[in-house]
Amino acid sequence: MSVTPVAVSAFLGRGDTTSVQILGPAGHGKSSTLRAVMREARQLQGCPQYEYIPNGTSVFVTGLLGDCWFCVDEAQRLSNRERERLIHLRLQHGTRLFLASHEDLTTLFRTNNLPLHTVTLNTIGESHFDAILENRLTYFAFPGEPHATFSRDALVFLRERFGSDLRQAERFLFDFFQTSVRVPEPIVARQLRRESRSSP
Repeated sequence: MSVTPVAVSAFLGRGDTTSVQILGPAGHGKSSTLRAVMREARQLQGCPQYEYIPNGTSVFVTGLLGDCWFCVDEAQRLSNRERERLIHLRLQHGTRLFLASHEDLTTLFRTNNLPLHTVTLNTIGESHFDAILENRLTYFAFPGEPHATFSRDALVFLRERFGSDLRQAERFLFDFFQTSVRVPEPIVARQLRRESRSSP
C-alpha cells in the first residue's frame, strides 16, 4: 500500500475539487503518491481513474466518466493538444485532475482560469521516507509470516546515503535482499554498510 505524503493528504478532503500537480525529480515518489491518491479516491468518491503515459506517447486514452478523479502519471509527456483536451474535460465534466509531472503545468491552468495546487517532492521528510520503506517490507512479506524489519540505525544509514531518492534506495535494497536476507530478523546498518562497499 502506498503512503500518502502529508502535503497531498491536505488536498484530498470531500469539499476540495481543485486539481493537484505533483512535481519532483525521478525516484522521489510521484507515482507512489498517485497510487495513494487512487486509494483515497475510492474511499471518498468511488470512481478514480488512472493512466500512465509511456515514454514516446503523447496522448491519453482513458474515457472519463463525469466528475471522477483522474490521475495522470508522467503528464509532461502529453502534447499541447492533449493538455488542452484534458483541460476541456476538467471544464466540461468537473473532472478533478491529479498530475504527476517533471514539468510545472501551472501556466496551462492559469491560462484557463483554473485553480491548481502544487506539491513538490524534491525532499522527503524522515518519517515519510521511513514509512515508505517499512511499508514496502510489509507489502512484499507473506501474509501472517514473520518478515525482516529495519532497525533505526539502518533507516538512518539509508537516508544518509540516498537522501530522498527512494528509487535508488529501493534498488539498493533489492540487491541486498537478493544476496543477504535469509531470515526474518532486523536489518542493521552494519549489514547495509558492508553491502554498500560492493555496490556502485
